Amino acid sequence: MAVCEVCGSLPAKYVCQRCGSRVCRLDYDPASGLCSRCLSSTGLSRQAIPAGVKLMLLGFLLMFTGFILMFMGALEAGAAGGAVVIFPIPLVFYSGEGGAVLALIALVIAFIMVVFTLVWWRSLEGVKL
Repeated sequence: MAVCEVCGSLPAKYVCQRCGSRVCRLDYDPASGLCSRCLSSTGLSRQAIPAGVKLMLLGFLLMFTGFILMFMGALEAGAAGGAVVIFPIPLVFYSGEGGAVLALIALVIAFIMVVFTLVWWRSLEGVKL
């Protein structure tokens, strides 16, 4: 295996899209496809946190905020009950009107999760993880 042309010590696994240098994982920026030399010469810098992680954190924060708001609304309204999905089995507990509707919604959501999981598994056939 070739050695990194920037640091000279680690094995080179990537090729810079600008200069064609073979570089290691430490001297390669996957977001831009450039080596550290080309990245610094263009005035760009490496992303500290990749965009995918930022989107995941934003999604988690939105879901957590929604959960807190729903919890506070249920406390204020005096409603007791809910649905817990321990993949793939939904458990529904409710003490009031609409329990059957909540159970049906939980089952539909669980079914959708199973379908998405199966589609995802099929898309990974032949992919080495």
